[in-house]
Amino acid sequence: MHRLLVVMVITVATAPLCAGCGRSAKSRADIAVTPVSATKPAAPSLVHGRAFIGADGQEVPFTLVLPPAWTWSGVQADKTVTVPVTSSLLLTARELPDDEKAEPSNAAARRRLLELPDEKMMSDLANGEKVTIRDRRLIQVGNTDAVWDVVAFQADEKTQPTRLEAHCHLKLGDKVFTIEGCYLDERSARTVDDFDASQAEFQTIAQSLRVDRSASSGKSN
Repeated sequence: MHRLLVVMVITVATAPLCAGCGRSAKSRADIAVTPVSATKPAAPSLVHGRAFIGADGQEVPFTLVLPPAWTWSGVQADKTVTVPVTSSLLLTARELPDDEKAEPSNAAARRRLLELPDEKMMSDLANGEKVTIRDRRLIQVGNTDAVWDVVAFQADEKTQPTRLEAHCHLKLGDKVFTIEGCYLDERSARTVDDFDASQAEFQTIAQSLRVDRSASSGKSN
């Protein structure tokens, strides 16, 4: 590598000398060297937050990993996107009723998945919008099963959706944590790829969630 670099510099430096041999022995070439620095890509950010539960405001510490361009504002995350596109994410937590506290986390996830409404029921409740289920299954958050539910909303079947909502429900001990992601795109040039990318980003964030187990009583198997 060093030998090749030296050869290249000599070639550039001596070419003008050869071209001017018949005119002047004082001809010379000045080579300006401009240093080039590689710009490092933006890195994900680790968020240390707290969820507040109940009227007494019980605090549950958690961490999330946000991709580049996302910022955390204390209660939710927002992504810097060109208007009229918005992308946001909210984490909420609540204590479960007494009859659900003892249910194992993975069993609770399977039960909740089966209880989710179908497309027709959701469309009937969506103020005339057509609702399409894009993804609905169990995913792993840490070592625990969580319900992953993604739906898209569109005015009619002839147009692309304008809104995507993603929900991740995770039961840990006697509490359930819900991550809600919302992507709104009203551009005329919006495509399916835009919604696919947003959905994948929401899932990545959801699966990065880690909760302080000492703040969540009970087992989470």
